[in-house]
Amino acid sequence: MSTTPLFVNETNLSIAWAKALDAVLQPGLRGLAPLVVNVSGLEEEQPPEVAAIRNALDAALRQRGFADCHTVANTIFPLNLSKRSANRQQLYERYLAILPRLKRRNAANRYGLYFERMIRFGSGPKDGNQLEHLIDIWQANVRRPTAFQVNIFNPARDHTRQRLRGFPCLQHVCFTPLDRGKLAVMAVYPSQYVFERAYGNYLGLFWLGKFLADELDPDLAQLTCSVGIALPGEATKAVMRNLMATVQPHLQQYDDQQPVVAVAGGAHD
Repeated sequence: MSTTPLFVNETNLSIAWAKALDAVLQPGLRGLAPLVVNVSGLEEEQPPEVAAIRNALDAALRQRGFADCHTVANTIFPLNLSKRSANRQQLYERYLAILPRLKRRNAANRYGLYFERMIRFGSGPKDGNQLEHLIDIWQANVRRPTAFQVNIFNPARDHTRQRLRGFPCLQHVCFTPLDRGKLAVMAVYPSQYVFERAYGNYLGLFWLGKFLADELDPDLAQLTCSVGIALPGEATKAVMRNLMATVQPHLQQYDDQQPVVAVAGGAHD
């Protein structure tokens, strides 16, 4: 079994995920190392998706007892709670109030959740609320690209001798101010399951990017997810290939509808 690198550059979140799943299921592959997925054209309020692809994935996940895309995305950004909150301060307060219940509900949350680490890291400015710090320095007219970083991995808590741990798979998120009032979000994962986690991760990163973009004023333009090694997942290959067979017609239809872009220059020896 071998690995191969893959770079996916799309303008639709569902299509980007489907191409990653299709690639990681190719015979003889252990995984994609690295997998870099870039989705651009995200200025609209809702993420660009193919509903049939996401619905098929959600159905396959639920049938096998896995969390659906929305549930996975919620660990990165609690969208529904945000919509019910009057402002970001109320969002932080409400999230921290329900956090003990979220941890009790699922043993996988015992080490923490991603949004918790973003707003209660345990050290740093703003009492460890990294998102609030980013908003504060933006309002102070700081624009250097290296300033807008959010750490999830905490060496004091996460450097252990455990052979298996799980959380945190997401290690780091950076937000980059671009030209013309645009914002990019990039996340780094050492490893990732494409079937169970990748789509929900992309969705959560989109929600997080939109939240910060709304607070900072620029428009979210793109998200990039960089994975050291992307693995198919814990489901059987048969399950994932059956899903891919369902998704493939939608993927093909999307590709058929895309305009052909001429590339300048000729062939090279």
